[in-house]
This record gives sequence, C-alpha cells and structure tokens, in this order.
Amino acid sequence: MTAISTVGFRINSAEQLLESVSEPASTMLYVCYGKSTPWANDSLPNTTIDSLANTNEIWRNLIAGKKVTGNDVTLVSKRFTWTSGTTYDQYDDTSSILYDGNTKFYVITSNYNVYKCLYNNNGANSTIEPTYTSPGTTSTEADGYIWKYMYTLNTKEIQRFLSYDWIPVKTLTLDNGSAQWQVQQAAIDGAIDVILVSNTGTGYTNSSNITVTITGDGTGANATAYVNTTSNVVANIVVTSRGTGYTFASATISGGGGTGANARVVIGPYGGHGYNPSYELGAKNVMIDTLIQGSEDNELVTSNDFRQISVIKDPIIYGSSNVFSNSIFTQTLSLALAGPSEYVTDEFVYQGSSIGTASFKGRVLYWDSANSIMEVTEYTGNPTTTTLNGSTSGGYRYITSVINPTLKSRSGQVIYMDNMIPITRAVDQTENIKIVIKF
Repeated sequence: MTAISTVGFRINSAEQLLESVSEPASTMLYVCYGKSTPWANDSLPNTTIDSLANTNEIWRNLIAGKKVTGNDVTLVSKRFTWTSGTTYDQYDDTSSILYDGNTKFYVITSNYNVYKCLYNNNGANSTIEPTYTSPGTTSTEADGYIWKYMYTLNTKEIQRFLSYDWIPVKTLTLDNGSAQWQVQQAAIDGAIDVILVSNTGTGYTNSSNITVTITGDGTGANATAYVNTTSNVVANIVVTSRGTGYTFASATISGGGGTGANARVVIGPYGGHGYNPSYELGAKNVMIDTLIQGSEDNELVTSNDFRQISVIKDPIIYGSSNVFSNSIFTQTLSLALAGPSEYVTDEFVYQGSSIGTASFKGRVLYWDSANSIMEVTEYTGNPTTTTLNGSTSGGYRYITSVINPTLKSRSGQVIYMDNMIPITRAVDQTENIKIVIKF
C-alpha cells in the first residue's frame, strides 16, 4: 500500500502561511540578514544545510530584520512564458505530474495574461499567442490550441512578485471589479471542454453519419466527431455543448461506416476551469517580497555587507516572554566606549588577557569613532565596563554602557535560510529581497 501527501495538502500549507501574516491575530514573520565576514570563497558561498548547527550560525551572524506584512506575500507558481514554436502540455485530469513544476500546461503572455492550455492539438507547436479575455468561454486558435483565460496581473503583482522563474497566483473571495472575478463566477462545475481521441479507428467513410455519445454523472454535454477524409479515421472531437455536473464520463463513437475509434473525456477541476486559480495552477509556493530601504529611519547599519538571508517566525523580545511585533529589529550588541584608540570593521574585539581565553568577544560590524559607538555581531559572553581590546587594530577603550539586542537568541522558528554572495549596503540603497518558500 502506497500513501502520498497530495498537491492539495501542499497548496493548503502554502495558503496557511499566507493567511498567517494577513489575519488580525497574525503570525510575526521577519525577513532577516546577517554575516558581514567573507566565506572561504566569497564567490562560492557555503552550501546551506538544514541543521541545528546552521540555525545557530544564523543567529550568531544575525544583523537585523524587517517584518513581513500581508502586502508582502503571495502564492506563486513556476513561470512559463508563451513563446511561439513551443509545444505546451495540456491539462489532463489523469496526469500524476501536472503539478511537478515542469509541466507547461499554462502560460503568461506579453500582455501579462495567464492562460491554461486545455488542448495542444495532439502535441503541435503553439504559434499563435492567445489574447482573448472572455470570462465564460475558451478560445480555439488557428494553430489548434484551446486556451482558457484565467486572469491578468495587476501593476503591483508585476512590479513586486513577477520574476524570471515565478508568476503570482491568487483566488479571489470578493468582487474586486477585475476580469478574474468574472472568470471565477462564470466557471461551470463539471463542464466538459475537451474529449481526446485515443484511437482513430479505420474505415470512417461516412462523416455525416458519425455520432459521439457522452455518458456520465452530469447532464447536457454533446460533441461532434470530425473525420480525416483522406485516411478515413476520426481526427478529432469538438465539444458543442459543455454540460454540467460531470465528475466522470465516457464517450462512445458510433456510425460513420468505420470501427475501432475511441475517445477519453477530460474532466475539469472542482468548480470548473478558472474557478480556483490557486489550485488549478498548483500554487504550492509562497513568495515574500521585502524592501529594506537604506537605514530605515536610522534603525539599521548601512556601512557593511551581508551574506545570509533567513525568515524567522514569532521571535521573542530579549528579556521577555512576549513575541516581538515591531517593524524593524537589530540583533547587534551596541557598546558605548570611552578612550583614545581606534578599531577596524570586521575585527574581533574581546575582554580578557587574550582572545582565546576572553570572557567576552564579538566581531565589529560598525565603528563610529566620532561618537565612540560600536555595533557587534557574533558575540559570546557578557561584556563588562572594562577594557575592550581590538585583535587586529590593537585598539582599546573602556565600555561605558551596553544596549542589548532586540530579540532573545534562538527564539521563534527559523523557517528559511540561504547563504549567498555578499550584498553591500548603502544609506541611499534599497535591497529588494525576494524569497520563495516551497511546499
């Protein structure tokens, strides 16, 4: 006996994550960045491994993070851009690979319209880009392809969530005045749009006397068979009345003077094509799009770089048991110092007779010499109001006060992490971080 988790489960998991940051009593998600020091080879980051050791490293290297809001997330599916001369897959209710991310049964066009391919003319190349946007029907193009218009991306979706690899997907629950709402409302549950010829048969010489009989648990579907008069075989079947309510159906070909032709009825998804784009296009992934804008009103350091991205769920406030909920956090240890010496960025500073036996040590993320303020990451131990030594610079000053990090280390859940090439920050720069969490 073989058990599987379905694509519906994965889509539902993606929807739950999406909803968790949009509901009134929402989950707190933060897109975080860290690690200011180089990899052994900065152009080849260390492989990201899902382990406790890597999670602990994320926390040690953590610099800051920004809250994810409902406007920053969407479901996404793999992007397939319509290109002339490409053979697209067709929707098939019996396919086990329909939602594997490689089956090209839908496209996005140059007008940012999304269409589902219902029929590919027996594996022919698509040469005519679909353009119709009628909500309640399908479109048969001159190249033989049958397309179903699903929706059109709006400006926000194009700018924030459309990428080289992904397209945003959503299912509307309220009328927003868009064509998509009309498509969803016009969908017919159990309608039949395509009947595939499985065997063309032989000897069909009387094309005017051929009949297609549809039987199943629905009503009202009718179709016409067309014969190739040169080879006398059944070439294709065109649905003339879609009917309603079919969850299973069969098609029988009779008459026409021939024998052996048979066909298979393709059953549409629950609600009909266009009713629920999220499920119909297998949107089992969540994209988070976060903008980190300069210093975020002087909250963040902009004079260094970072090499790790993570997403942390429901972190706890340092020294508290409450979940943090503000927009921005910094995870550096902030030290105020007094004295004449200088330090250098990225060096280790420490307290004690040597760095090897230090009671406290950390790495300098930012050094403000004029104001004697230092931001430290990768810290261990507890700093005291004594001398702080620089391991590279040889500098030393006295710590006069300490501001603790915002979050309790290792609190909440790290649900995403990625090692990357260095990203250099600047006060006039915006980092657009796009993360896709796959289910």
